[in-house]
Amino acid sequence: MLIFTPNITPRHHYVFQHIFGDFLGCSFKVTSLAEEFSAFTGPRINYSSQHIEQTFQIIPCGLLDEQIVQTALVPPVSVWEKETVLFPQPAGNIPFDLFAMAFYLLSRYEEWQSPHTDEHGRFLASASVAHGTNNLQRPWLDCVLQKFKAQVLAMFPHISCKQHSFSFTPTIDIDMAYCYAGKPLWRQLAAAGKDLLTGKGQQLGERIAVLNGTKPDPFDCYELLNRLHAQLPAIYFFLLADYTDKDKNLKWNGKTMHEVIQKTARHSVTGIHPSYYSSEKPGLFAKEIARLRSLSAGQVIHSRQHFLRMNYHRTCLQLIENGIQHEYSMGYAETTGFRASTARSFAFFNLTANRQTGLTIHPFMLMDVTLKNYMGLTAEQAIEVAAEIIQQVKQVNGELISLWHNESLSDYGDWKGWRKVYEQLIYKATA
Repeated sequence: MLIFTPNITPRHHYVFQHIFGDFLGCSFKVTSLAEEFSAFTGPRINYSSQHIEQTFQIIPCGLLDEQIVQTALVPPVSVWEKETVLFPQPAGNIPFDLFAMAFYLLSRYEEWQSPHTDEHGRFLASASVAHGTNNLQRPWLDCVLQKFKAQVLAMFPHISCKQHSFSFTPTIDIDMAYCYAGKPLWRQLAAAGKDLLTGKGQQLGERIAVLNGTKPDPFDCYELLNRLHAQLPAIYFFLLADYTDKDKNLKWNGKTMHEVIQKTARHSVTGIHPSYYSSEKPGLFAKEIARLRSLSAGQVIHSRQHFLRMNYHRTCLQLIENGIQHEYSMGYAETTGFRASTARSFAFFNLTANRQTGLTIHPFMLMDVTLKNYMGLTAEQAIEVAAEIIQQVKQVNGELISLWHNESLSDYGDWKGWRKVYEQLIYKATA
């Protein structure tokens, strides 16, 4: 396949690689030479305003030719084949600029210097174009690309495309490795005093039973996770921060934490869970990576932000500077859904330098805390919502990524009755 565009920019290369190289999985070449394009006898995509016979034409809106970021850009909306689309155009084989739409959604253009953030500085789902067009709970871009693929194959039936298959990657954040075990004496005494003052005698009794070894720690769900993930490529993200008001895991270099990480690293991929304040304090992120590297005795190339706290473009640049290759924070805390409108991984595009990078973004679609705390669902309702998300990903043969915590599998305290949600999630995702 030969793609013609009069002006080839890094934005063109980025979008063409994602759509033709990754999504369609076909071989392609890009040219700006009209003569070469005219002489080509194979399938041709004409990304220009010039009408050329026997080509599949998409008229550009100009977004991919730009080198700046329009901070107040609100993309125009239309409807095509019962799908909401962005950047409508008056002509062409499809009446909108698909490539500009893909770039806008995948580059997270709308998050660039956006004022629409919550108290943690996280971009709000309600401010997204996917939410505004009622497309947040589906892999919107993937659905549009499927219809584009059908039209291209109708014109060029001999194109060989890759056949994708559904996959599932469970991920676990270890914000609190244990409920009671492994904590320093001052934290144990402070917590015990709080139990007494608030009348939580039963909790105090459980704390004492765990510490004297007569009862297992309720957050010790690691063997259960091993069984549930027996045939799945699970990834565990460890918070190794110094203690703060937002980072309350065990002491990173304590024996208990060391044992958990070493055991996990034997059978699963481990990644860093950068602390709440890591993006604000220079050198802190690198220090936490070094800690995981020393405890796991392996390279650290996977990351997910604690609290999902990130300024997308600034944080990703920090990850790249510290050798991270795979990022897993692309999702919302307040709701389920598809933040980048896709159920596939994609490359991070540096809007500041206007170029593609080597950092791969892996979107997640649902999180335990979202279902219970933000959306206020019961366990039964959460199972239904998860089933719908799974179905949406399966319809586009995408990759389902879930975000869970070890404590939500404990069936203890606020999480009593929620273990079955994760068990049902795995059952439905692997059925």
